[in-house]
Amino acid sequence: MDLSKAIYLPFDTPFMTVDIDQTAKNIRKMQEIANRNGEKLRPHSKTHKIPELSKMEIEAGAVGICVQKTAEAEVKFNGGIRNIPLSNETFGNKFQRIGKLTSMGCNLTLAIDNLPSLDQFSEARKYFGIEGNVLIDVNIGMNRCGIEPDRIDLLLERMEKYNDLNLLGIMAYDGQVSSPEIKKREEEVKNG
Repeated sequence: MDLSKAIYLPFDTPFMTVDIDQTAKNIRKMQEIANRNGEKLRPHSKTHKIPELSKMEIEAGAVGICVQKTAEAEVKFNGGIRNIPLSNETFGNKFQRIGKLTSMGCNLTLAIDNLPSLDQFSEARKYFGIEGNVLIDVNIGMNRCGIEPDRIDLLLERMEKYNDLNLLGIMAYDGQVSSPEIKKREEEVKNG
């Protein structure tokens, strides 16, 4: 886009413009990197929050997308995305919204790091008659969320009680490792 022409656009400020050609190029580049390294790409869409961009990512080869909040899952589902991991813990009345989304055909997977959320998810699952897909979120150093590694057994024991919840695996976020240099990041991970 020729930004010099943006002055003459008939929109009030502030407004956002997107260079769709550059966006498509960036999406292809990320997918090529994943493909070259034999990895599956599932972009986190908490930055753009636009279903059309998520569709472009999937069409380029991503296995799906990931969202941070229930509201983002609702927007993505209403925009045509069906397979959505929700990577932030859920609690309270949001399980009603999650149950509704799932009962409408959304394949949601929830990050869980505590027993009350696990119990609430199971209750929502029973009420709405839905499947309950779970990833156990483990704290590996950020200390913001995630169950402590030595307490995972508590969640696993409780999950055995619920035959309606499907454990799909674990997840963790090593967000404190942030150097732009690969070698430095590798050292940060090793020295954890």
